[in-house]
Amino acid sequence: MKRLLLVNTNTEKAPYPVPPLGLCLIAGNISHSYNVTVFDAASGAVEDLINHIGAVNPDYIGISIRNIDNVMMNRPVYYFEGIMETFIKAIKLNSSAQLILGGSGFSIFPELILEKCGIDYGIIGEGESSLPALLNCLERKQEPAGIPGVVYRKNGGIVKHQPVFSLPFTRIPVSGIYNWLDLNAYSLRGSYPVQTKRGCSFSCIYCSYPNLEGKNYRLRDPADIADEIEEAQMNIGSMSFEFVDSTFNSPPGHAESICSELIKRKINVQLRTMGINPQYTSKTLFALMKKAGFRQIDCTPDTASPRMLKSLKKNFTMQQLRQCAQYIKSTDMPTMWFFLFGGPGENTETVLETFDFIDHYVADEDMVLIVKACVSYLKPNCLRWQ
Repeated sequence: MKRLLLVNTNTEKAPYPVPPLGLCLIAGNISHSYNVTVFDAASGAVEDLINHIGAVNPDYIGISIRNIDNVMMNRPVYYFEGIMETFIKAIKLNSSAQLILGGSGFSIFPELILEKCGIDYGIIGEGESSLPALLNCLERKQEPAGIPGVVYRKNGGIVKHQPVFSLPFTRIPVSGIYNWLDLNAYSLRGSYPVQTKRGCSFSCIYCSYPNLEGKNYRLRDPADIADEIEEAQMNIGSMSFEFVDSTFNSPPGHAESICSELIKRKINVQLRTMGINPQYTSKTLFALMKKAGFRQIDCTPDTASPRMLKSLKKNFTMQQLRQCAQYIKSTDMPTMWFFLFGGPGENTETVLETFDFIDHYVADEDMVLIVKACVSYLKPNCLRWQ
């Protein structure tokens, strides 16, 4: 059986470390056909990776790049150069294995990263089906023509096949994760990430989620989500849980069903979520969330200016945003609010409209994070390759 090593290169621990469960999902999916091991840079230095390569002697190495930069204009951190210098160079020096790039960061700039790394193959988006198909072609020494999501170098150029987001979203049992990860690196400060679906139907001009997961929702059954949380709680203990969907409460009704399932089972957990969208909120939603165990949420309107809602192509109205804020206040749900300044058409008037909303609708006890947009983050020069 051929040997496959999957490498998580993400070492960022701010604001908290994030376990690479996507990489574990791929590992679990392909372990029946390959001898799979996972190296997690969050719990091991590059010297450990070199030793691991020597011990395993892999035939193939998949390298996951999660982030390109931290999208913070006032204190930017560019991850790719460190990944290139620390991990990719070490892998090339210590292994003759065929290298394959992947991950969300790679999926945003696949051609540029392949060129910079001098690597022949990569995968855009989900790798559960495309990686096995690519490996099968490499085994047969065939060109991976037509495989969705596969990018490869050919005749001095790059061939890119767009991913197809049609497969159902499944998971591996939580107990299986222990085959791949040391969760001690995450249990103290991190949270256990749970995806309730993949895909995003919205068209916000700055967001990469539809490109990474598709625009059509692929929903998980609420019972399956509750099973995962129960199993993780049994194995992990006091670790909190975070729903990491792009928007937790879209499509309408799904979040309510998940909360109802957790309430029915009387699961005693601490929950939080990112991405509450103002369009699909109600008193019922927030009451169910609080009863299910939510201790904090992120609400991400990005602007409270009618003009900027149109400019950013947001899906909700100012009335829906104000109503959402009133629901949050009435439920007394601790909230982190996110706003983005500097989009197309932003001016003093639109900025003041957002500040006026914050003054009148956001509770004094809540937190507000304001980020200044930088157009360069949306372009390849944020990789600093000039």
